[in-house]
Amino acid sequence: MTARVFDRQAVEAAIRHDSDVLRTCIACLKAKRPLGDWPEEAAEAFLGALADEACDNEPEAYKARTMRAHLFRRLDIMPGVPEFAHTTLAERLRADLIGLVPLGAGEYLIQQPSTSH
Repeated sequence: MTARVFDRQAVEAAIRHDSDVLRTCIACLKAKRPLGDWPEEAAEAFLGALADEACDNEPEAYKARTMRAHLFRRLDIMPGVPEFAHTTLAERLRADLIGLVPLGAGEYLIQQPSTSH
């Protein structure tokens, strides 16, 4: 069996990229930007991070449910987009996002617009 050789610069660049996307998601949540106004890659990673049913293992699915509970204060909303659930970006968001945004930070994404008569 041969040892894998990793390009250190490529690995560092990938980590920086994941961190940039995480910071973008945090900034969008804090600014209460509509999901449609988020950069596409950040929105896809965010939706993938919420997709517990598509996770390969229970710890990742648990993280997705925990993230939904933290962001929306409920689990029965925004189930996520399964095709993006397995990206390293989605996994990074599941691992770090809830520790970096306040409880309920995503509630604005699920609130129905009020209608005034």
